[in-house]
Amino acid sequence: MGTKRQKTAHHTINYETLTFDEVLRNVRSLEGPPGEGLIHAWIAEVPASESAKVLSAIREGVDDTVDLKHLKRFVKTANGTLRTLVCSVDHMKRPQLEELLRSVTILNITEELVPGIYPTTKEVSLELSAKYWPISWKGNPLVQELNELKVDVPAVKKNLEYIAKIAKETTGKQLPIVTMMVDSRDPQRRVVSVDSRETNQLAHSVMRCIQEVADHEVERRKLGEERDYLCFGYDVYTTHEPCAMCSMALVHSRVSNLYYVNQSPVTGAIDPQSGSGYCIHRALTLNWKFEAWHWLEELDVDKIAPDVFV
Repeated sequence: MGTKRQKTAHHTINYETLTFDEVLRNVRSLEGPPGEGLIHAWIAEVPASESAKVLSAIREGVDDTVDLKHLKRFVKTANGTLRTLVCSVDHMKRPQLEELLRSVTILNITEELVPGIYPTTKEVSLELSAKYWPISWKGNPLVQELNELKVDVPAVKKNLEYIAKIAKETTGKQLPIVTMMVDSRDPQRRVVSVDSRETNQLAHSVMRCIQEVADHEVERRKLGEERDYLCFGYDVYTTHEPCAMCSMALVHSRVSNLYYVNQSPVTGAIDPQSGSGYCIHRALTLNWKFEAWHWLEELDVDKIAPDVFV
């Protein structure tokens, strides 16, 4: 990855372990998706003299939801023609493609696999380029992305210590799982919930918190206040890594950040090493993503049975 550790304007970041100031780990998978993240794309071979014409047709007629900007548009063949990356196969059928390029001299049209994800290393970029379609390598995007993240570490620690204290006060059959949601735009707007599955199996602390935010939102809307997208702008603090149900609920609620203390290696859905390695918060197929952070410094939070879905 190049530079292993660097001090930025806000944090000291270890780019190999993804740790910030040695107390927070940014949770994400560094591995590419299965199958090298390949997608099916239309490739049209045209005379080199018609490159401007085919490029104009693509700009005017292609509005592909599949991002191909990391790939080179043209590849020159041995006989001097240009193989042109037009769009993903999902974007249009072959008859539509032929109609789009009707003003261009088409020598050949093929459906081929191309890299759908921008790689995080130059070595992988070269490998995929040689095997499939050339990638325009412009450096590791992860370093820049991490450098742009800013976390109020003392505030995170304070909030996690607060829910850890509440978790210690749970009694009886109640599991020591606590979640707090804080509106980052107005920290006074916050809700705290304790796991209550002893009365309802679905009453996980995360789900109860989301419900409380929703109840408050209903009241706000009755007063004619600005409408929010449920938990938009909220940061989530929880004692244990959430399960798939709770993690997906956080995605749908559009939270900004998730901070947790204990990893749930069997049932968790955030860490790539937990459960089935879903990393739901960064799933490519979902229309919302949020940052997830694992607190590394010692905090007194009780362990729970590994088969418990948090």
